[in-house]
Amino acid sequence: MILLPNERRARLGELVRQHKANRRDLSRFMGRGDSYLSDYLTRSVPYDLTEQDRDLLARYFGVDKDTLRPVPPKPRPRQGQYRQRW
Repeated sequence: MILLPNERRARLGELVRQHKANRRDLSRFMGRGDSYLSDYLTRSVPYDLTEQDRDLLARYFGVDKDTLRPVPPKPRPRQGQYRQRW
């Protein structure tokens, strides 16, 4: 199941609370700065986690890594395929 950005943040926040994990310690575990995970959860910075970060967190929490994976982008129209406005 692939979740939308706010749903992924909510799910990750829920996992942190359920496991009584410390955001700072998790950020350090990921090799990031102390506030990295806290900023992701509260300020949406960065917008998405890297694949490596998602894999680490999924293994740490024992969940499927697809739970934290972003929604694939919608395909853009090919060049020359423009919508006509009438």
